[in-house]
Amino acid sequence: MPFAPFDPTRAVTFDLSSGQVHLQDSLATVIVPASALADLCSAAGDEATARFGRAIGQAMGKRVAGRLGGPEASRTEVETSTIEGFVEHLGGEFALTGMGALSLERWGRALVFVLDRATAPVLLVSTLFEAALESATGRSARCIRVMEEQSELATW
Repeated sequence: MPFAPFDPTRAVTFDLSSGQVHLQDSLATVIVPASALADLCSAAGDEATARFGRAIGQAMGKRVAGRLGGPEASRTEVETSTIEGFVEHLGGEFALTGMGALSLERWGRALVFVLDRATAPVLLVSTLFEAALESATGRSARCIRVMEEQSELATW
């Protein structure tokens, strides 16, 4: 089944007169340096970092589901999209937020998601990823780090 490719047109809007940035039609968004985000996560601790990652991921998953199935997307519509289409849209979300470049590899029967040039701490990224999958598909997900090399993180 063909899928509509990720289209970043109007995905980020800058309202300079009010001093606000928005991702699609979401609440106001803040742009911060990756190093400041890492410092904040370190100071906040694991529990707060995981909650923060889940909040970001839930919003990402909701936007992906909306694009794949429309504003009132059913889980069936999202699940019938191709895995490549789903990954392209989720990867677009990761790119828009500056988290890195998401791709998919097949290792035998396993699907492995790879985040290249990751800019955030591993705990933040993994909880964000889990929540995005759960929010988009309505199914529980668990992210397990299987490899980490310099700026590349592989999960399944």
